[in-house]
Amino acid sequence: MIKSNAPRIVDAFYGVIEQNQELLEIVEKNSSIEKLKRTLADFISEMFAGKIDEQFVEKRRKIAEIHLKIGLEPKWYLLAFGQLQDSLLEVLSENLLLPEDFTRAAKAVAKFINFEQQLVLEAYSEQEKSSRRQSEAIKKRCGSKSNRQPLHSWILSGRPMRLSRK
Repeated sequence: MIKSNAPRIVDAFYGVIEQNQELLEIVEKNSSIEKLKRTLADFISEMFAGKIDEQFVEKRRKIAEIHLKIGLEPKWYLLAFGQLQDSLLEVLSENLLLPEDFTRAAKAVAKFINFEQQLVLEAYSEQEKSSRRQSEAIKKRCGSKSNRQPLHSWILSGRPMRLSRK
């Protein structure tokens, strides 16, 4: 039922993105809506294939890294996945007539979406930690705690720069 409704789910997902200029600029700078629609359709298919292994998890991490690289902020990612979850639940509610069937399916979708978001948010967190460590290492190498004068002080003083070897 989800696979047969994938085009509708994908169109709703990218319909939200196309309404937001900032997101649309990120997409157009790095890819295209049509290419990403195919990628999302594949994702939805994988989501319901029932196979979550190390390869599946690694693929999600790589996607998260790409999101980081292109500058997609976590808030936009979470907003988009909220839209995806809403569309999936809508399809389920239209096709599962028994409340207990819908409840069971809705819980499974929520668990999967939560798992996916956890993977991506962990990648964002790791990137932030890595950036912080790099920044601290640069500060240490530059001697930020030494008695050296900042470059802007030298420029404003008009004095010639003396280079010393240590």
